[in-house]
Amino acid sequence: MKEDNTIEYLILAGGIGLFLYPIFIQIKIDAINFYDSIINFTKTNVFYLTILGLILIVLGICIYFAIKRLTKINKEDKEREKDIEELREKIKKCLNEDILDYGLEEVLKFIQNLEELKAEAETYRLNHLIETIEDKLSKAKEEYGRAKERRRVELLEEREQKAKKNIKELEQKQYEQEMSQKEDDRIIASRLKTYENPVFRIKDLRIFERKSLLRQGYKQVNEYDLVERKIITVLVNPPLNHSPTHTFLVWSAKKLLEKIKGVSSIIDHDTKYADVTFRFKNEYYALEIETGSLLFHKKRLIEKVEFLDSKFNGKWFFIVSNKTLVSKYRKFGPATQRSEVEKKLLKMLEKH
Repeated sequence: MKEDNTIEYLILAGGIGLFLYPIFIQIKIDAINFYDSIINFTKTNVFYLTILGLILIVLGICIYFAIKRLTKINKEDKEREKDIEELREKIKKCLNEDILDYGLEEVLKFIQNLEELKAEAETYRLNHLIETIEDKLSKAKEEYGRAKERRRVELLEEREQKAKKNIKELEQKQYEQEMSQKEDDRIIASRLKTYENPVFRIKDLRIFERKSLLRQGYKQVNEYDLVERKIITVLVNPPLNHSPTHTFLVWSAKKLLEKIKGVSSIIDHDTKYADVTFRFKNEYYALEIETGSLLFHKKRLIEKVEFLDSKFNGKWFFIVSNKTLVSKYRKFGPATQRSEVEKKLLKMLEKH
């Protein structure tokens, strides 16, 4: 069964209360005495003197800080006036500056300086100076546009000068290359004896020789060769009055004649004489190369045939480059196409 301790707790609480009661009574008495002391002190002269002293101290502190604040304000006002005066001088100097001969960067720097001065003037509310600055700023921006245009023109001129210089250097380099190339061509021409060889087989030439001959006026053509009896690729340098085909056939005919035993004195003529003449068994023969042009000049063609007949007495014939034209030439004299030249030539030599 649980025990009841209530009585014990009551006894303990009563003991504690009896112990603390005299202490609380003493605290109350001390508080009343302290309050009475203060009341009595406020009624004395010492209290009033103390209050007066405190008031004077506070007043002195206020006066000190007021003087210090006024001194600071005065100093700030003087510094502000000084700054304003310096700003006025800067603005005056800037406004009197002549920027007509300034470059683009200098004008831009001047505009930036004006804008900074304007911002400072706005800070100090110098309205009369702000208007003057804005007017100068407007003129400076116009000058900036002109300076920008001048710079553009200068850049164009610089580029033009640079381009001219580059062109001159390129021309000089090209000239040197051409001179070097011409010297190389001259050496190649001398070695290949181009002055006496108007035709070269492409397979007999090296690549640099081909390029050199093409630069010297040779033309690359594919022609039927009388000796090889097939189409070959050659480089031909025809005289002004003959075509590449005519020049090639003269060269090819001479090669064919050189193969035939007993043929000598082979000559090609650039005059109105026969194109190729040669000697065989003390008789002279001729070959006339035709590409079709004389068919449009029948009088000259007849005169040519009469000359050949009188000079070579039937010991000649036409070599016609285009086989479709052979029948037309046969109306004026003996003629054959390329593939039949050797056969007709041998037959003519055997006959005479």
